[in-house]
Amino acid sequence: MATFPKLEELQAARLKAQVQPKPTAPDIPLALLDKARALLRAPNLWDLIAEHAAACGIAGERVNVLLGYLGAVSRLIVRWRSSCNRLAQAKRRS
Repeated sequence: MATFPKLEELQAARLKAQVQPKPTAPDIPLALLDKARALLRAPNLWDLIAEHAAACGIAGERVNVLLGYLGAVSRLIVRWRSSCNRLAQAKRRS
């Protein structure tokens, strides 16, 4: 006999929600992904970043805008670089 039926029901629902797989990535339209890839492959990426920042109303010197962008994405660069380092170490061991 359950002492706290509502509490046990809530706990069971929470545990069930934790077990269910979570979506790994949002659904992004292919057209938007193609535009993003084209932007990343652009030879003048730094110029485009500065132009887009100015269009969004970010004021300041171009160098400061680029440093702000680099600071915002640097945590992603560190994760990517550590993955590359692990891959290089694994290749050296084999």
